[in-house]
Amino acid sequence: MVGRLISQAINFVLTVLFVLLLPLFAMAAFFVPGMPADDIWFIKVACTVLAPFTITIWYIIVHRLLTHRRSSHLMQFVVFIGTALLIYVLLRARVYSL
Repeated sequence: MVGRLISQAINFVLTVLFVLLLPLFAMAAFFVPGMPADDIWFIKVACTVLAPFTITIWYIIVHRLLTHRRSSHLMQFVVFIGTALLIYVLLRARVYSL
């Protein structure tokens, strides 16, 4: 039972770290030469799907550090929807492709 709890905690921490470091992985996918095509495709898909969550988490962190108060749920929702719409527009205009 304790082993299962530790395993779940490690999975949670690694998932959060992956989401927070996703912008760095995206830059690496485009700027590291010789990266396999499968890895680049995975990072692009992960960025497309997880970018609204990543940007919202970064907004919460930066807002908390700069203003020393919590951000409102409405602004978090606006940031999430705005990011999702921006990704949709970029995909629709074929500026960004998977």
